[in-house]
Amino acid sequence: MKKPTTAALLIIAVCLFSLAGCIVPQKPGRGACLYQVEPVTGRGYYLYLPDDYVKHHGQRADGGRWPVMVTFHGMDPWDTAGRQIKECQQEADRYGFLVIAPKLDTSNSLMQYPLKDPNLSYVKRDERAVIAIMDEVFRRTNADPTRVLSTSWSCGGYLAHFMVNRYPERFCCLAVRQSNFSEHLLDPAQVPKYRRMKIGIFFGENDLPACRNESLRAVEWYRQHGFYVEAKLVEGLAHERTPQTAAAFFAASIGVKPKSPPPLGDLVMKDVVPDGDRFRTVNPGQSSNGAGSLPGYSMSGSSDRNIVFGPEQDRQPSRPVSVVPAQPVRRNPPTLHDTTGSTPTPRRPIVPYRF
Repeated sequence: MKKPTTAALLIIAVCLFSLAGCIVPQKPGRGACLYQVEPVTGRGYYLYLPDDYVKHHGQRADGGRWPVMVTFHGMDPWDTAGRQIKECQQEADRYGFLVIAPKLDTSNSLMQYPLKDPNLSYVKRDERAVIAIMDEVFRRTNADPTRVLSTSWSCGGYLAHFMVNRYPERFCCLAVRQSNFSEHLLDPAQVPKYRRMKIGIFFGENDLPACRNESLRAVEWYRQHGFYVEAKLVEGLAHERTPQTAAAFFAASIGVKPKSPPPLGDLVMKDVVPDGDRFRTVNPGQSSNGAGSLPGYSMSGSSDRNIVFGPEQDRQPSRPVSVVPAQPVRRNPPTLHDTTGSTPTPRRPIVPYRF
C-alpha cells in the first residue's frame, strides 16, 4: 500500500484539529435519499430526490425537469459522499434540486496533495465514474441535463473544477465551498467552451490555509481567463460547511426561486476584488477604496495585473446539450436500497425508470 505523502499527513493533522468543520450540522431533508451503484463502473453514489419530487412522482407543475447539484466530497474519512448528500438535503428541498454525491477514489488521505496530475489512475477512474453516474441519473429520473451545478467542499474542489473544465457541456454552473484548486488540472484550450459559465467561489476568513489560498488562486485563474467570478470571503468562517452559498448562487444563475428564505442571514460575505498584485475584500456595494487587504496571498506569477471581468452580456450560463430524455413514470419501480439500512426496501413510484 502506498504511504501517505508528507503533505497528506500535514492535512490530516490539520483536520484532526478541525473536526468541528467535518461534522454535518445541517438537518436531513424531507425527500428520499438513496444509495445506488452505477452498473458499468461499479461506483457507488448517493442520490437525493427533493420532497416535491417525491410528492409529485417526479413531475413538475410547469412540465419541466429538475435541476441537479453534483457535489464532490472532501478527504475521506473527514468528509464522504454520505456527508455531502446529508448537508445538501435542506437546500435541495428549498429549491427543488436533485443531488448526486459520488464516492470518489481521489479524495482520500493517500491522494497526491496538492493534486497536480490529471492523469493519475484514481483521477481517471473518478472522471469516468462521475460521467457514467450522471448519465444513469438522467436516464432514470426527470433530471434536467441542461441545468447542472458542480460544487464541492474541501479537497473535492480539485475534481469540481476539473470536471467542469473537461466536460463544460455537461454543467451550467460552478460554485465551490471552502475548496482546493489546482490550475495544473485545467486545460486552457477548453476555456472558450465555457467562459460564459457563472463561477462562484466561497471560502472562510479563517479557513484552512491551503483551501483559503487556493480559493484565491482560483479567483485569479478564472479572472485572468476572462470569466465573471462571484468571489466571497465569509467573515469569521473556518473550515465549515456552507451548502447554502452554492445552492443560492446556482438558483440565482438559473432563475429558480426558493420556497423559503435561504439561511444566509448569519453569513457576513465580502466581495474579493483584485488590488495590484494582491486581493482585498469589500462589503457588497462598497467602493474598493479603503477596503481591507488579504495578507498572506499575492498573485504570484501573474503577468496581467488588470484582471478581466466578463462583460455583463456574457454573464449567462452556457447551455449543455441534452443527454437522454427521461421516460414516463413507471408505476411498479424496482427495489432500491435506502440509506437508513442495508436491507432493500420497496419504494413508491417516485422515479421514472428505463431499463
